[in-house]
Amino acid sequence: MNLKCSKHHDFFNKSSLGHIYFGFILTQFLKHYTNSKMKNIFLGTFIHGFEDYMENHGTSVEGMFSYIINCSKKGFLETRDNDSLQNFIGDVTSHLIGALIAFNVDRFNMNKIIILFFIQVLFYIIFCKMKT
Repeated sequence: MNLKCSKHHDFFNKSSLGHIYFGFILTQFLKHYTNSKMKNIFLGTFIHGFEDYMENHGTSVEGMFSYIINCSKKGFLETRDNDSLQNFIGDVTSHLIGALIAFNVDRFNMNKIIILFFIQVLFYIIFCKMKT
């Protein structure tokens, strides 16, 4: 069973930057559809938390993406995660940091949000295929 406490200090790791980036993009996207910061933060945190939970317990969007691009890099975009409870909390906290940054900048237009999202996708594909 996943999401158990760990004896390691693994709240944050190198993947936390991706969670911050995604939190920023998702919050910018939700700014177009929510009329309050509270609704935005609750909806965005729920979406990210649910996805992160599903990465450890079932079929997730990240897992399907990993399967489609045939990512074989251990510990990165695996079809299924084995996060500790601390890392799960750190991932959601990283998302919240990205959301807070997004709240402090003007709302991006949808074209810019889509471009930023595809830059993230492209980065993941390139990083996944890089030899270590």
